[in-house]
Amino acid sequence: MEARTSRVIDRPADAVWADVADFPAIASWHPALARSAPAAGPHLREILTRDGQRIVEELLTDDDRNRVQEYALVRHPFPVTDYRARIEVRPLDPGRCEVHWSARFHPLAGDGQAERAMFENDIFGPGLDGLANGRSAAVEHPPEQATLGVEEEFVLLDTGTHRPVPRAGPVIAGGRLVLGAEHLVPEISQAMVETVSPVCAGAADLARELTRLRTGTASEARRHGCLLLASGVAPSGSAGPGHGDDPDGLPALHDHPRYNAIRRRFGPLIRHQGTCACHVHVGVPDLATAVAVVNHLRPWLPLLLALTANSPYWQGADTGYASWRTVLWGRWPTAGPPPFLRSPEHYEDLVAALVASGAALDPAMIYWYARPSRHVPTVEIRIADVLPTTGQTVAYALLVRALVARARAALAAGHPAPQVEQDVLAAACWQAAREGVTGSVLDLLTAPAPGPRPGFPVVAVPVVEQIGTALRLAGPHLTADDRRTVEHWLAELVRTGGASGAQRAAHHGAGRMGDLIESLAVAPDLTADRPPCRTRPRSSVEETT
Repeated sequence: MEARTSRVIDRPADAVWADVADFPAIASWHPALARSAPAAGPHLREILTRDGQRIVEELLTDDDRNRVQEYALVRHPFPVTDYRARIEVRPLDPGRCEVHWSARFHPLAGDGQAERAMFENDIFGPGLDGLANGRSAAVEHPPEQATLGVEEEFVLLDTGTHRPVPRAGPVIAGGRLVLGAEHLVPEISQAMVETVSPVCAGAADLARELTRLRTGTASEARRHGCLLLASGVAPSGSAGPGHGDDPDGLPALHDHPRYNAIRRRFGPLIRHQGTCACHVHVGVPDLATAVAVVNHLRPWLPLLLALTANSPYWQGADTGYASWRTVLWGRWPTAGPPPFLRSPEHYEDLVAALVASGAALDPAMIYWYARPSRHVPTVEIRIADVLPTTGQTVAYALLVRALVARARAALAAGHPAPQVEQDVLAAACWQAAREGVTGSVLDLLTAPAPGPRPGFPVVAVPVVEQIGTALRLAGPHLTADDRRTVEHWLAELVRTGGASGAQRAAHHGAGRMGDLIESLAVAPDLTADRPPCRTRPRSSVEETT
């Protein structure tokens, strides 16, 4: 069996060959490798991949005259034997060359097609991309160095009627005694709460904190006769907030100076904005990095929305959308995908203009789907519905972190961000909100390079196909454990049709909205020993998000 990939590279053949010929230093230009060094024994190198795999390779041929290198695998995790690879650099003209990377091997089982695809897509292709940029293409910011934080919004439903109820005040007041004041905060509607994780180093920390916050808040909600619901919108009824002339049963606006100012400015637009999202923060060193990373994330936003859509039902009916939250939230004048940001100064000028126009009350009201955070040194990805379970949220956050790491690697290599047309990106996000995992999405990840008609043609592809592309591109920036977590989540999405598909299956299977709601309710911490609350005290909470 043979795997083969080639690429025309806009660098002199001698410069590319110099990189290839430095056999122990392959990690200096291959973005999928964390490090490489000479190994014990003649002509050997030891490699550590970014997902934690260790590989030892032996140099067989080093032909400077013909620019040919051959090597063999000595120790490796791949299900093949007799692996022998060849890299050949052929000059085309003084400034360009063509690089051919191939390998022959015997698969341990099957016909070898999967192994061939893996070598071509995960090793040869990224490696040729690295050679196109030289030694600076190595990833300088492995994902394990980036911190994580997650904010999750939930709606409170009465345990009997399953309709949103304005009990956020007492739930927050009681929950803060256990969870901490900074980790449980109010939202725009009195029928909503938001949990805020601490800064986390990795998956285990994040899973522990999200579980603590979810179960602790759910326990306090039960003490006040509520379910804590993990859905982008309330399936039955509306979480509000109302706007004066609405029915008495619609939950009111949270009484806080900032929210009151929003109501005065935007009027009836606040109606039904009680929607529940999941915001992921990934640490970056400064604003300039955050702005550049946002540009690289723009083409990924439709796929991230399709993967996390979790709000098909609203006011007791199927909307026909996978994420109705996205439609409701999109009424804010600053909501949507971010524009292409030319520099930190351009970003600040845009924010200032939007605030000056009144379309945003303040910089915190720039509701782009991805943005530099205004209060912590992070990139904030805000496109997702709140997810049904902690495990799904953790997997999604790990994928987002990998995409940020990939963006930073591209910055280190000098790769420009794709300049996707704003209207095309907005349309792709709408399509993702409409169709979710079971539909299609505009393929912005493998769109053609800029030319006479930049970015065209763009075609729609099945989301399940784009999931494979995402794993191939993000995989080098995931540790082995994180990759397994993300792969398991994505496989489950394909199997169930995503969170919105699971909601529809739960409703259709039982035929009752109540069963769907019970399936989305966060389980309380049954070990908690605080007694049930007999009264509903007035909240003294004054903070806001």
